[in-house]
Amino acid sequence: MKKWLLWIVLPVMLLSLAGCSQPPGKPDDIVQRYVAAVDSGQNEAAYALLTAAIKNKVSPQDFALRNKLQAELGKIKAEKITRTGEQKNRQLGGILYPEVVEFQVNSTISDPIDNNKEIEASGPLYVVNDQGAWKVHSKALEDVKTEIAREYNYLGYAYRTGKGKTKSAADAVAAFKKSLEYKEIPETLRQLSIAYNDLNRFDDAVAAATKAVSSATNNESKSDCLNTLGVIYYNHRDFAAAQKYFQASLQANPQNQYAATNLSNAKKLTSSK
Repeated sequence: MKKWLLWIVLPVMLLSLAGCSQPPGKPDDIVQRYVAAVDSGQNEAAYALLTAAIKNKVSPQDFALRNKLQAELGKIKAEKITRTGEQKNRQLGGILYPEVVEFQVNSTISDPIDNNKEIEASGPLYVVNDQGAWKVHSKALEDVKTEIAREYNYLGYAYRTGKGKTKSAADAVAAFKKSLEYKEIPETLRQLSIAYNDLNRFDDAVAAATKAVSSATNNESKSDCLNTLGVIYYNHRDFAAAQKYFQASLQANPQNQYAATNLSNAKKLTSSK
C-alpha cells in the first residue's frame, strides 16, 4: 500500500514543482519591450505582453485608444525604468501571482496644453509570472474606461481653451461628449456646459451644469459647478438667477474666490437696474 502511495504522491509533487518554475526570459527585458512598444505606437505588440487578467478587462481597441490619446496630449522627452523590488505570492487586481517584479517608470513629458512645459510623471509597472510566462500588469489599466474618459476630457479642454489645439468650442463639445460615453465625471459635465455656453447654446449649457451639480461628489466640486451655472446665467444677462447660484456656490464652499468675485459683480448689476 505504501509503495502505491509513493507512486501517487511523487508525480503530484513533481507537477507542483514544475508549476513554480521561473518563466523563461528576464522581467527587465519584458518591461523594456512593453514600454518601447507603447511609446512607438505598436499597440498589438504591447497588448500581447499584458496579463490574461488585464486582457479580460481591456479590449485591444480600448488599449490602443487610451495610448493614442495619451500620445496626442503629451510627448515623451525622456524615460527611465528602474527595478524597485520583487515579491512572492502577491495579489494584483484580485489575482494571486507566484512571482511579482515591480518597476518604477519615470517620464519627462512635454505638455502642449501648458506651452510644451516639461513635466515629470511616474508610476509603477509590474512583471508577473502569469501561468508560466512573464507578463505585464498595469494598475492604470484596471479601470481603462476612466482613463479614456479623463484623456477625452483633457482633449476637450485643449479645444475649448485653444491650448495645444486650435480653439474650437464645437470640437470641445464633441470631445467632452466622448468622455461621458466612457464615464460620467462631474468636471467633464461642467466643462461641457462651458463649451455649450461658448456656442450660445443656453439650454444645453444649463442642463449640463445642472447635471454636474447633482453628480458632484464633494462640496468643492459642487461649488465649482454652481459657480459655473451662475456664470451661464450671468452671460445670459439674468443677473438675479446668477446671484442665486453664486450664493449657493459660496454656501457649498465659502473659500471659492471666483464665486465671491462673481457674486459681487452680479449684485452691482442687479442693483443698477
